[in-house]
Amino acid sequence: MRWIALVTLLAALIASCGDDTGSGAAPLSQESGGTGIAAVPAGDQSADSQETTRKVIFTSSMRLEVPELRNAYLEIGQLTRSLGGFVADSSIDDSGGDESTASIRLRVPASRHDELLAALRTFGGGRVLKESTTATEVTEEYTDVQSRLRNLERAEAQYQELLKQARTVDEILNVQSRLDSVRAQVEQAK
Repeated sequence: MRWIALVTLLAALIASCGDDTGSGAAPLSQESGGTGIAAVPAGDQSADSQETTRKVIFTSSMRLEVPELRNAYLEIGQLTRSLGGFVADSSIDDSGGDESTASIRLRVPASRHDELLAALRTFGGGRVLKESTTATEVTEEYTDVQSRLRNLERAEAQYQELLKQARTVDEILNVQSRLDSVRAQVEQAK
């Protein structure tokens, strides 16, 4: 038997606060450094009550034993792409020993996360040796970033208006410099 050392799955951001497609998603492993965010309703929630929607990072790690490492390595990537995801990074050590290993970090939409986990559990005649899941609530951090992004976008719009009103080269250069700085901050926040 050959081994696939670690498969880490990452769920994607569910932007719609009322959407619960991520609520059943299994968590993802922090040890790989990857994260994904899903919206999870908090108890009874009306359609107007977006503030009560929690944001949760889901992480899953799985260690599989498979009969053909190289084939499994390639097929897991194809499976992930067929579910709308991608391979974030991977490595393989198939040096011919009895225990060759591979490590694959996958990113998939939160709505397809459980589907990928189920497929990996029964993958290619192999067996699951270890599986772990975690969830971390990040509602406050998410809300802070969203608020900061809105403020930066307002500042960007104001600088664009000031740029239209600028008359001298110095005024144009000064406003353009500040506008470029705010645009960079907007991109970073996104």
